[in-house]
Amino acid sequence: MLSIYERLKIALEANSFYTAPEDFSKQGTTFLYRQMSESGGFALIKSSLDYPHEQTVILPSRIKFFGLPVPLSPDDKYILAGNDPDGSEKSYLCRFNVSKGIGTSDTVEKMTFSEIKPHRLHYFSWSPDGKSVLYDGTDETGFHVSRIANDLHASPEPALTGEYLRDIVPGIVEWGPQNLAIMHGARLGGWQEGVLTVFNPVTTEVLSEITTPPPYYFSKKWNPKRPIAHLLQPDGDFGKLSIYNAESGELREIPQPDGELAACVWSLDGNYFYQQAMKDGRSTVHEININENSIRELKLPVGSNTPYHIKDQNGTQILFYTHTDTAMPIELWSHNFDTGENKKLTQWQSDVIGSGEFPLVQSKSIRYKSSFDGTNIHGFLLLPSQTPPVGGYPCLAWIHGGPMSHVEDDFSGILQVFIQEGFAVFLPNFRGSTGYGLAFTKALFQEAGRADLQDISSGIDYLVENYDINPKRVGITGGSYGGYMTLAALAFQPDRWAAGYAGVPIADWTYMAEHGDALFKDFIVEMWGDPKENRALMMDRSPISKVDDVKAPLGITVASNDSRTPFPPVLEFANRLYARNHLLELHVKPDSGHLTIRKDESVREYAGRVDFFKTHLTLK
Repeated sequence: MLSIYERLKIALEANSFYTAPEDFSKQGTTFLYRQMSESGGFALIKSSLDYPHEQTVILPSRIKFFGLPVPLSPDDKYILAGNDPDGSEKSYLCRFNVSKGIGTSDTVEKMTFSEIKPHRLHYFSWSPDGKSVLYDGTDETGFHVSRIANDLHASPEPALTGEYLRDIVPGIVEWGPQNLAIMHGARLGGWQEGVLTVFNPVTTEVLSEITTPPPYYFSKKWNPKRPIAHLLQPDGDFGKLSIYNAESGELREIPQPDGELAACVWSLDGNYFYQQAMKDGRSTVHEININENSIRELKLPVGSNTPYHIKDQNGTQILFYTHTDTAMPIELWSHNFDTGENKKLTQWQSDVIGSGEFPLVQSKSIRYKSSFDGTNIHGFLLLPSQTPPVGGYPCLAWIHGGPMSHVEDDFSGILQVFIQEGFAVFLPNFRGSTGYGLAFTKALFQEAGRADLQDISSGIDYLVENYDINPKRVGITGGSYGGYMTLAALAFQPDRWAAGYAGVPIADWTYMAEHGDALFKDFIVEMWGDPKENRALMMDRSPISKVDDVKAPLGITVASNDSRTPFPPVLEFANRLYARNHLLELHVKPDSGHLTIRKDESVREYAGRVDFFKTHLTLK
């Protein structure tokens, strides 16, 4: 077997978060995809759909482009991307020439919209004629939706007024036909309600406003032939799929698949769209005929499937999608509508994956009841292939971030490396996760650090009872919200956990409420309600309030420029542990942000995490 460092490098390059398509050319001949770069951002690669193994680097690794959707201009000449030089997510909006490429002497400054100050960018979209750009974000004044001419020296102008955005958090924006644009956002005050705004981005006139569920995953696209967009109307846990005609104002329901809806793509003639539906950590794709109100599921491989693009290939319609599962790294696939054939097109990942040098295991889908209130919780379990040691496998509860996200049946090379090293890995989708309906997601309100922690610990009890897991050798780890849960577990349940390792965690909710920007202040409201009224509750659920109760060995990794999960409270948490000589490893990554830790640093950090848990879960 390869060394731990070699396997971790391969694992990071195969992570589906770091490798994914960004956009497809309007001519349907090429596509762009991202890969993790050495510098802590992403590299952007261009490849041919006919010859997907032929690759051209568009944005080299020295440019720290942030992982936002990167749209191609209508003439396929330019791309838009955010350049985040220090990881703080105060990004510069840049325009890069795809056809020309970027030379070694080219500077990012020459490709930056000079009149747009760096700030937290949300999304951006080209006008149909490619002469303007629509974008939104969070700056020092709050939220904005703006437009700017396709000229690097132009000045931005409002696309929606500040007065309109006074109580709305803007999300996905898309410029459509006839000077129509859509913005899918949420009402300010905790994402209790979503809103789809149809507006004129030139005049800022709001033409219509439709209430929707909160926009966690569901993405909207303009019909390529008509001023039609699909949306969800509030109706139960998963909403009601509907079509909105911006010209006539008609809003009608259409068939929808089971599960939580996410990505979609329209057919070339605009008569069908292909909708991703997520259920129990796996996703399917369904064809919906908007004229006949019919629906059918496409026969794709079992796992996680995301539709991206449709192309006419000699009279045959081809769907391009990504597929992955626990033991299958993410790759681009095609589905032939005439024959039903599914074909893997790319080989982004190392050939070593799946060999004796990098063996893989499949996941087990599990369900159990939470001791908090009997709620059904779903998750995945991965067990080593080797015989368990005396007393059972050591186990890691690996907690996802968000918390409004979820663990899918997709490939994580990092998890496979931990399994190769002898750990069982438990991946719970605790309350607050998406993918299980709106009520399940909203059940975390004012319960962070309590109900979700019991959801996780109940899962450990279930595993100990039903699988060969050693109850005395259970650790917990995760990043972002998963880092918060790690600190919370060791602080609030000090006798349950043998060790914990937290990445970019939250240590103090009240500090985050006071120092976050407008986007994260609203996140606080979503989690806790009014932060002034609920300050005592937030402090009670902050791990720093119980730091003196921590017993288990702890590792922490933080990023110096993190603008999401503040560094100062974590440093205070660590200093209080150091003051009583607690066993603590603290790693501070300089010049890095929440999402931009360098590849070489990540390899060292994960290797250290393996060694940490081997030491403290007594595998050494």
